[in-house]
Amino acid sequence: MSLTKYDKGLFSGSAGMGLDRVQAGVRLDDGSWADAVVILRDPVALTTVYADVLMPNWTKVATVTKSTRALRIGMPGSASVFDVEWVSVPAGDPAPSNSLPYGEAILGGEDFPAGLPLGDIYARSASGAAVIVKTGA
Repeated sequence: MSLTKYDKGLFSGSAGMGLDRVQAGVRLDDGSWADAVVILRDPVALTTVYADVLMPNWTKVATVTKSTRALRIGMPGSASVFDVEWVSVPAGDPAPSNSLPYGEAILGGEDFPAGLPLGDIYARSASGAAVIVKTGA
């Protein structure tokens, strides 16, 4: 990996790339050290894998594997209800129980910058909010 120091910070990659991770304690090409470097990834083409209204019961909306490079859960631009919850279970496991007291809230959209959850992704909405789920490999 080639790292270059710029006036505005430290970058690896080029325009149009997405955030991959922040890495601490990195030696640069010029021999100096950086406390932290933002590592970018190549752009990923997203494919819609689910786009529908959710019900109060958990609905499987995607499966994420180690080869999945991107996951986006969001609401349509016309959305007026934002009470979507999501949860991940190991791929192939049964759906979560509807008595599960909570999932993680999606307020407008989630891109999972800290890392993708592996397994089957389920979502639900008590008020029938619509959701759009996209993945990229």
